[in-house]
Amino acid sequence: MKNPFAEQDYSIISVMLVGVIVLVFVGLGAALLSESSSHLMSGPDTSMLDQNSRLKSQVAKLEVRLEKRSREILAASHNREQARRVEELKNQSISALKEAETLRALIAGEKEAIKLIAKAKEAHRLEYRDYVRGEAIGKSYEKITTRLGKDYHDVRVTDVTPLGVSITHRTGAVMLGFRQIPVAWQRGLMFTAAEMAEAAKAEQKRQTMARNQIDRRVRANTKTMKSQELMREKASLRRQIASLNIKLTAANFEASLARNKLSAQESLRNSRTYSSSSSSYYYYNTSTGAYYSTGYRPRYRSRWIGSKSVPGSLETWDQRAAKFERAAAQYTAKLTDLTARLKAIP
Repeated sequence: MKNPFAEQDYSIISVMLVGVIVLVFVGLGAALLSESSSHLMSGPDTSMLDQNSRLKSQVAKLEVRLEKRSREILAASHNREQARRVEELKNQSISALKEAETLRALIAGEKEAIKLIAKAKEAHRLEYRDYVRGEAIGKSYEKITTRLGKDYHDVRVTDVTPLGVSITHRTGAVMLGFRQIPVAWQRGLMFTAAEMAEAAKAEQKRQTMARNQIDRRVRANTKTMKSQELMREKASLRRQIASLNIKLTAANFEASLARNKLSAQESLRNSRTYSSSSSSYYYYNTSTGAYYSTGYRPRYRSRWIGSKSVPGSLETWDQRAAKFERAAAQYTAKLTDLTARLKAIP
């Protein structure tokens, strides 16, 4: 739609431009007439041609200035119109934004109201569903037919859950899932496939969590039992090590005692010198470094090795020392093995 005020502005500008042009040409004509009259009155002059050329130059300059001014006036008028139009559009945009903000607030309020209504409706539906399901518990039926075509007689409803309907019948008890519940029960008890699928998923999750909890307890018990078993094994190894240490100490003591006894007898035998022609023998005194004789005749034979040296036993002191040394070596090997096993237990 055209703006009548803009058209009126353009017409005024055009009239002003035409007036300016007319005034310029009138001025030029008056100047030319005055120049011509002066020359006619004064007679012909040699500088007439120069004056004509100057006048033409001035006219050309005036035309250029006139055209430039006209363009400036048109540009200024156009800029003022554009500025006015931009201001109008800015005001319209501000008004539209304010209106849009108001509408947005109204829409948000309506959406919130719709959500509240939907929540209230859903709460009422769930409350009514719980009521009808509670009323269904305890009801009896002579016969029902499931959606899969199976018949149950003397039916009594024992429980209604999101997973299905539990019933007792003539031959036992069963829980009817969504695919088995009769259509009338589905509608009356407000069962939906989405609800039962969600309930089945929740039940599966619950069972999984229960199994995981049991597994954690079993692992914890197993860990505790293993720890207790390791502790018992450590205690047993420590007891065995302590017992072997006692046995090793006793064996080393007996072996050392036998070796000492054997060494003492060997020293005693080596310190005596027998006389072959007399019943007496010479005894070497280690303190004085001299031999002296005695009339005492020894009752033992001169040959000492292999004799019964241990009282009440058939073994010699040498055999007894070797026996306890072997026992000490065995105890040492066992101690090394038991100590390594004890260190390997965490």
